[in-house]
Amino acid sequence: MLNLFLEGFGIYEGGKLEYAPKEFRFSSLSICSRDSASGYITNVGCDALGVDPLKFIGDNDFTSNATNTSKQLASGDTIKYKVYLNPARKGIRQGQIILTSHIASTTSVDTIAITVTVTDGTRILNASTTTLNFGKTTLCDERDSLFTLKNLGCDTLIISAVDLQGSGFSSDAETPIILLPGESKNITIKTTIDTAGGKTNNSAIISFKTDADTSISPITLQRTFSYPKSFSVGLTTDSLRATSGSVVVVSITSGDGLGQANSGVNTLDVDLTLNDDLLGYLKAVSPNKISRNGGHLTITGNPELQTLPSGSLADLYYEVFLTKDSATDIVMSNLKLNGGNQTNCEPKITNTNSAFTYRFECGDHILQRYLKGEAPLKIISVRPNPAQKEITVDYSTKTNENVTIEIIDVLGNLISKQIATTTSSRITLPISSLISGSYIIRLSQQDHTVSARFVKEQ
Repeated sequence: MLNLFLEGFGIYEGGKLEYAPKEFRFSSLSICSRDSASGYITNVGCDALGVDPLKFIGDNDFTSNATNTSKQLASGDTIKYKVYLNPARKGIRQGQIILTSHIASTTSVDTIAITVTVTDGTRILNASTTTLNFGKTTLCDERDSLFTLKNLGCDTLIISAVDLQGSGFSSDAETPIILLPGESKNITIKTTIDTAGGKTNNSAIISFKTDADTSISPITLQRTFSYPKSFSVGLTTDSLRATSGSVVVVSITSGDGLGQANSGVNTLDVDLTLNDDLLGYLKAVSPNKISRNGGHLTITGNPELQTLPSGSLADLYYEVFLTKDSATDIVMSNLKLNGGNQTNCEPKITNTNSAFTYRFECGDHILQRYLKGEAPLKIISVRPNPAQKEITVDYSTKTNENVTIEIIDVLGNLISKQIATTTSSRITLPISSLISGSYIIRLSQQDHTVSARFVKEQ
């Protein structure tokens, strides 16, 4: 048996670190773009080495898929990783990868630089509409709507000015408006009152000053509105002749749709001034609720004011007394609709036929109507009254427009109608075919209507 003894010695070299690249230098790109690059770490030595997790410092444009745990690399082992570039801002963007390795008891730290130049991206401004049409509204019906501005590009967009040109609208836009990529902003538009010159519509445009790559068309704003309704109120009587002890009826009449459906009027307040010694109040007849406080009347509808078949809002009954007084005025004043609301949107009274004179003539007290001011149309007299065969109507008008003359019964039925063309005239109407009872003679011209009552006898 032969025994050999071998003896020798070796040199410890340990692991050896090698990595690439030594620097990540990305090509210039826009802020809208993305990029990535690969790297590796390998042990080219003959013994193991340790590698700590890669650390990134610097701008937050860079991330990596490298493991976040420590690794032991045997000889020949390799770690592959990627660096991702997702630009957050423009300009020169920089970062570093800190690579820490351990060979035996020695620790080494290597630095891998990362650099890129980020340039401008696209700025695309989009509006959700090109027109906002608020339709037709009443004058004080304030409405609002909105449109949306959105940045469809990949770069930050700045709207430095929102210019509203026109009238009747307001905007809540406050500039500058900064929109990040994909971000949007709602702009509220409200209607305002602009009736200068009797306008019935408003229009405006909204334009934008921005740093967007392309401009957007102005947004058109449109609105049409209607003015509040206007009505007329007057006084008429059922008889132009009354003696002591008799009863006369004073009617509060309406015109231009007051008392009809959808008038928008639910109350009428009025003061009646008269000589209580000559005319004593008895009662009121009306489809509406009548509240009386001295000479003040409040007429309340349910919900809107309505009229009697004769067309009056209320008939007021008075008893005639023979006193030392030979005359009294019956004057209607201080008219208020809907409690006297004076806003631009409330209905208005634009025409009143509001006074009578009750005077003594030839032993009788006669109630004769007159108009306050220069009324465009008025009835001067209806005679005889009562009548059997015919009545003569004296009237006057301030214009050359035709006058429509109608006879109406107490139920509101039209009995006869004819047209007169003179500016100041007298017309005689046959009534012999009418049955006995009370009737209304009504004259109309353009927007003005006046009426009086007469009695047909056998």
